[in-house]
Amino acid sequence: MSDRSYCQSYERTNQLGRTGGAARGGGAMIRGILFVAAGAALGALAGYFGSCRSGACPLTSTWWGGSLYGALIGYMIGQTI
Repeated sequence: MSDRSYCQSYERTNQLGRTGGAARGGGAMIRGILFVAAGAALGALAGYFGSCRSGACPLTSTWWGGSLYGALIGYMIGQTI
């Protein structure tokens, strides 16, 4: 195989892969964003209404700490589904 034909076949494969991935990946990205947003919202609620006021529990001591943990958990769940 000459260098020219190899480069042409590589470019063709790369272009097809990008187009196919973009068409299928749009819904997956939106679903991932929704999982992260839902996790952050639930974590913020847990942090706001949580019972730990001393700061010993990072999940329920502040609302923003809970939202960070919730977003991380939402991201991980969204990646497995």
